[in-house]
Amino acid sequence: MKIEITISGLLHDGVSWYENLPYKRHTIEVNENKSDIAISRIIKRTAGIQGVKKDQWCVSDFGPWRDGTIGVYAYIIE
Repeated sequence: MKIEITISGLLHDGVSWYENLPYKRHTIEVNENKSDIAISRIIKRTAGIQGVKKDQWCVSDFGPWRDGTIGVYAYIIE
C-alpha cells in the first residue's frame, strides 16, 4: 500500500492546534501485512520524528504526532 506522510508547521489558537502549511511530503510503500505499529515506526523514521508521541490535533490513518509546533500525519492513498 502507498502512504503519504505530511510534515507541517502547527499554530495554536488558544484552544487547539491546527495545521499552518505543510512543508514536506513523502510517499512510501509498505507491505499490507505489516502491523499498524510497524507501519507507524516506518512513517516516524521517514519523517525523522523517532521518539515523538502521538497527539490528537487531527484525524488521520496514522498519527498524528506533534513535537512543539511541528506535526506529522499520514494517509493511505492506495
